[in-house]
Amino acid sequence: MQTHRNALFLGGYRIKLRQDRKALRFTTQTMNDYSLYSTAEAKKRSLNRRFVIAGLLGIFLIVTALTAGGYYRLQKNSLAEMSSRVAGEMQQLVIRYSQMPDQALAESNAETTAGLDQTSEKIKRLGTAMTGITGVASVSLFDASYSRVWNSGATQALSSEQRAAAQKLLRGQGRSYRVVSHDLLSGQSWWQAITRAYPLTELLVVVRQADGTPLLGRVMVDHRAELGIAQTMAVRLLLFLAASTLVLFYLLYYIFQRGIQTINEQEDRLNDQIARLSNLLSANKELQKSMKTASSRAVELNEQFLRRVGADLHDGPAQMIGFAVLRLAQISKHEAAQDLGHEFHAVKDALNESLEEIRGISSGLVLPQLEQMSLEQCLRKVVLLHSAKSDTEVAQYYQDLPDDIPLPIKITAYRFIQEALNNSHRHGQANKCRLNAFVKDDVLHLSLKDNGVGFRLSSLSTSGGHLGLMGLKDRIESLGGKFNINSELGVGTALRLSISLDDDA
Repeated sequence: MQTHRNALFLGGYRIKLRQDRKALRFTTQTMNDYSLYSTAEAKKRSLNRRFVIAGLLGIFLIVTALTAGGYYRLQKNSLAEMSSRVAGEMQQLVIRYSQMPDQALAESNAETTAGLDQTSEKIKRLGTAMTGITGVASVSLFDASYSRVWNSGATQALSSEQRAAAQKLLRGQGRSYRVVSHDLLSGQSWWQAITRAYPLTELLVVVRQADGTPLLGRVMVDHRAELGIAQTMAVRLLLFLAASTLVLFYLLYYIFQRGIQTINEQEDRLNDQIARLSNLLSANKELQKSMKTASSRAVELNEQFLRRVGADLHDGPAQMIGFAVLRLAQISKHEAAQDLGHEFHAVKDALNESLEEIRGISSGLVLPQLEQMSLEQCLRKVVLLHSAKSDTEVAQYYQDLPDDIPLPIKITAYRFIQEALNNSHRHGQANKCRLNAFVKDDVLHLSLKDNGVGFRLSSLSTSGGHLGLMGLKDRIESLGGKFNINSELGVGTALRLSISLDDDA
């Protein structure tokens, strides 16, 4: 009765361990699915500052580029309009003085003598009239051979660059004027625009008289008024662009802050969830540790139970069957027993076989004293006991096995090899096995391979006669280990065990 109660206790204890193990797996999987990490607090605090700095820098670059481009375009247009106006007015003056009769020219000048060169007088008056054009500071006139015919200031010959430009103008290529002394893209030009110290602009203008004779004019033009207007418009453009981009930046910053606020709210919720999951993980670790301790205790209790069952079988049914065999031996001497013949001897043989089987079961249930033995000694012990009962050849290979392995793991390893050898002999009909045992990264690895007939893994179930393997699998997994079976018909079977030796794993 006591044995039956112990069996019920261990059975219920195993069911409870399986439930705890399933709950732990589910909780661990859930924790892995919801493992979230908060962002770095320092980076989050500096995000606003970086956004503002980057936004202001971007606004400065955009406004500067657009303002500079606008000012360059305004300055270029102002210079082009001024040059076109000056060239047009000069051409009108040339046409007017070319069409003026010589008599009218002589009458208009009371000091004119009979021998006056009327052509020189026309050019002189033409140049004087050109200096009266708005914005013109000085004028120098040259003929087609680049000889000076009149100038309003100091005499200065044309340079080679100016002559090349004048040659193109005289050929009629493009416009009738060309700016030769104003580079809008130079650094000096921008500095002059900032300080408003604008220099005079030099123009080369080709004008043609009524008879088609060309005149080349080198004109120095003061365009400060036009450039001042362009600069004023550029400043207005700068203010408009700065205001509009600042408004746009404020809208973007507002949207950004709303997004940050939403992220902060979500992060707070996630942090709360992470805190709860962290507490749950700590509880799971404690549960896992308690479950492993309980599993180790269950293994020891199971062995004590099996030892008691073995002792009960040896002291109970085995003794009674032995007594019955002795009684049959005494009865066999009587003539009545001899008359029973074959039936009497069949009963006697059956009792003898039952006695031997019970003794074998009893000896298999009782483990040797493993507390004082190392793991390698335990494994060699189980191989030695199996070799004494069978003709199986077992090759053993051990590597890096520590001596201080916990007793529950030694018991599990002993039962694992015992069950594997028994199955390979009884069911696999193997005559050769290979045992490997080693420790790597604080994990014990055991494997047993045989050359038996093998079996289909689909037949591995509690209803298929493999109660030993399934019970062994449950025992190994209750200690946090892994149990694998590989089998192929006609090739053999390989059983593998891996279990951590770290109590905190």
